[in-house]
Amino acid sequence: MGIFSRRNLYRMLVENARFVRQRLLSEHIKRLNGSDPVQRVTTEWEAAVLNGLSKLGSVDHEPRLPGTTKPDVLFTHPLGTALMDITSVSDRGLDLQNPIYKLSERLVEMVKERKGKSGTGDKRPQ
Repeated sequence: MGIFSRRNLYRMLVENARFVRQRLLSEHIKRLNGSDPVQRVTTEWEAAVLNGLSKLGSVDHEPRLPGTTKPDVLFTHPLGTALMDITSVSDRGLDLQNPIYKLSERLVEMVKERKGKSGTGDKRPQ
């Protein structure tokens, strides 16, 4: 499940095709149709940010600038210019630090044990 409906995402990609090179647009589509949920969400987010910025000013996606790493976007607006990287936040790895699933599994076990001891498992008042 993504952030945006497929219809809205398709609209954004069509609009983004004005300033995203064909090869990069094809990569976006490939990642969106792929099986990696992290890549799908990060690609959706990038498409949405690029689309939003394009409605406010001029967008140069992955500009080729001398002496810099490869930034995601050079955004130009009447008030100024910004060179940006688009990122998304992930909670990957936090399950290992906060293993809530262990608590959940133990609670399910305790409920099953308790139901087994009562006979019927129905604890509602009569």
